[in-house]
Amino acid sequence: MYDNIRIDERRGERDIMIADVKRKLLHGSAFCLALLTAGGHAAAQIPDAVSQEAPAQDGQNEGGLQEIIVTAQTRAQKLQEVPISVVAVQGTDLATKAVIRPIDLQIAAPGFTATETAFATQFFIRGIGSGLNAGFEQSVGLYVDGVHLPRSLQTRIPFLDVDRVEVLRGPQSILLGKNAIAGALNVTTAKPTQDFFGRLTSSYEFNANELGLEGAVSGPITDTIRVRVAGKYRSSDGYIRNLTLNRLEPARDEAAIRVTADVDVTQDLQLSFKSEYNQFNTDGKAMEIYGEEPAKAGPFAGLTYAQVLVNVFHLDPTLLDNRIDGRRTSDGEKSRAHATANVLTLNWQTGGYTLRSTTAYTTALADDDAINPDLLGARIITGHIHDKYTQFSQELRLISPKFDSFDFIAGAYYANGLQRYRQAVGFPSDSTFVTIVNARQPGAGTLVANTWINRRVRVEADTFSAFGQLNWRPISDVTVQLGGRLSYSKIQGSKILTVEPIGGGALPAAQVNAPLVYAQVLAASSSNLAGLGAAGNAMINRLGEFPVAGTRRETRFTPDVKILYRPTPQVMLYAGYARGQKSGGFDFAANNRLTYPTARDAFEFDDEKAQNFEVGSKMSLLGGRAELNLAAYYTKLTNLQISIFDGRLGFNVGNAASARAQGIEANGRMQLGRHFTLSTGVNYTDFKYLRFPNGQCYFGQTPTVDGNGDGVPEFCDYKGKSSQLTSKVTANASLTSVFPIFDGYQIGTTTEVFYASAYDAAANYDPAGRQAKYALLNMRVGVGPENGSWELAFVGRNLTDKQVFQFVGDTAIAATVAQAKSNYAILSQGRTLAIQLNAKF
Repeated sequence: MYDNIRIDERRGERDIMIADVKRKLLHGSAFCLALLTAGGHAAAQIPDAVSQEAPAQDGQNEGGLQEIIVTAQTRAQKLQEVPISVVAVQGTDLATKAVIRPIDLQIAAPGFTATETAFATQFFIRGIGSGLNAGFEQSVGLYVDGVHLPRSLQTRIPFLDVDRVEVLRGPQSILLGKNAIAGALNVTTAKPTQDFFGRLTSSYEFNANELGLEGAVSGPITDTIRVRVAGKYRSSDGYIRNLTLNRLEPARDEAAIRVTADVDVTQDLQLSFKSEYNQFNTDGKAMEIYGEEPAKAGPFAGLTYAQVLVNVFHLDPTLLDNRIDGRRTSDGEKSRAHATANVLTLNWQTGGYTLRSTTAYTTALADDDAINPDLLGARIITGHIHDKYTQFSQELRLISPKFDSFDFIAGAYYANGLQRYRQAVGFPSDSTFVTIVNARQPGAGTLVANTWINRRVRVEADTFSAFGQLNWRPISDVTVQLGGRLSYSKIQGSKILTVEPIGGGALPAAQVNAPLVYAQVLAASSSNLAGLGAAGNAMINRLGEFPVAGTRRETRFTPDVKILYRPTPQVMLYAGYARGQKSGGFDFAANNRLTYPTARDAFEFDDEKAQNFEVGSKMSLLGGRAELNLAAYYTKLTNLQISIFDGRLGFNVGNAASARAQGIEANGRMQLGRHFTLSTGVNYTDFKYLRFPNGQCYFGQTPTVDGNGDGVPEFCDYKGKSSQLTSKVTANASLTSVFPIFDGYQIGTTTEVFYASAYDAAANYDPAGRQAKYALLNMRVGVGPENGSWELAFVGRNLTDKQVFQFVGDTAIAATVAQAKSNYAILSQGRTLAIQLNAKF
């Protein structure tokens, strides 16, 4: 059995001082609090405003289907009233189905794809997503309690005490934010309750020896103060055998705590404060080497990469285990990460209106002390990554009451985000790379022994925006929805690459020419080259000069127009047009100027744009016993931001010209008698690049595109290809049942089936990364009293033990060292079997 990668967790150190958090929160909200308290008292209450939290399910139709409530448009609305293609997952379902983090949502939401790679996390909706680069904001926005978490590192934060998750398809630029170009995950955490409440969930998964605990306690402290405290802990031994270190990987240890307090300051003024801390750390990765082919030329012709390392350089024979079999070789990776969120929300209700202020300060920090860039237990490359992101945001929203002919939402938003990124990659004194380079060019390997190339990137962004949405009802059955967001962004970035001794400092005199070896062998420029005379200048002319710096300023307007028509009370039809835009920025990962005129030109990438045309319907059928929701869309994308590994130590970063995505989405529910509920979803996605001439070729592929006009092709054309990790067809079906058994006890079951057609797991379309169509089966059986005070359940996921590609890439420097093909793969987790105990009090 082979199991899936999970980016896991062990305790990290909290680097944000509480005083700094309080200062930023108080400064951001002081003027709002003064404004709200100065307004006096008003009797009107807004039951549908976002300040009034609604449960994920509220009430029940006559036929038995419970109504699903969402806040996709700020107001709490029935799902069937929202003109957006939405999949809503309740918090209870997340817990009972062992959905731990956003990546686990794929089975519940066809068309949503996520993967955790060796270096980052990627989300896709409708085939649209972000490439592997720490400098990219996510095309699929992640919003938790209305606060945007834009960076890849933040998408790894596990779920904790969640009320519901809404997967919103299509651009969500107006009410959520300008960067949600593909869609959004809108997460709402559980709020304090009027009555005392507690719950505890414990689970044990047998195959990975995984223990999970999560609980929450909530209730009133006084008549005007309510508090909720939630926490979780999860540990796992892992499920991949590391032959080099003789241990299971990835070993995981994660913990989180959140405190939320709601205060009724006056009858019309409510305050909510949330403080949260998460840690998510990992030892090792669920990754394997496979697909090796013998070199066809060069000194190692006829040998695979592993054979070169073992037979020629006499390294660990376990390197020859280069097939997918649940085992790997690795010197060991170690990641220590944590994240914090502090959010202050004020809601003032007056004259039927609600004015809402949200002030947030969030942080995320990852210290990957051992990243093992060569992905092997071969002691070739060493390195570490330090990635720190902080964001302060302030938003004001005015939410009107629902008048007979119109209602509206208007607001303003400011955010400051600062990211500091350091990555050092190099060669220890006993590195095999040193020996190989010395064999090719005597003395060159010794120059780079015990050195690394250290990249430091700093990017700061300030964003200002104003937004609004008007719902106008000219006649009783028609609504015209007009929305727009005007945004201005200023982004400043700098990057420097420097060759240093491992640990930092200046190169000793005997190794001052080491930067020339990095440039010649790995095509990595550095700031050191400027001091190396004619040879250094020649490499600067070829690769570009560091350091680089730049400033971007963007002003964009994104409109959203929809028309809603209700031919009957049970049917809503809608048609819409929306534009989306994702900010440009500065690259973190390229080592040279690529085919751009200068390294400064290669450092900057442009903003990404989308135009979306969509029609859909929401239907209640069979007297309320069934629902069917349909959507069809066409999206045109320009300047897609891409980042593809170059096979050495860097990534090719830029904009991929244009693409289009079109498709059909269907979701439905049906109550089958008293005891059964059937839920289904089917997505057809047709994504195609219309123009993408600067694609990275996979190993052995002949380049066809001359990117810089020198007469030598460097790239492969991706025109006509689909997006990475995008299936033409994805579908799911879930059948749930609840039966009484005896003396007030009941048994509940859930059976889920998920299907995906073939897709490319490799960003460079390597045929070795082509995943065939597959289907997964999950089951859950639980027994407990009818009042829900406790339940004992068995949970089985991927019961057919399918192994599917989640990501495929080229093994680092295999082509450089051996001129041979080698791939690494991240595969989905195999069968998992767990017991679960849930209790409420």
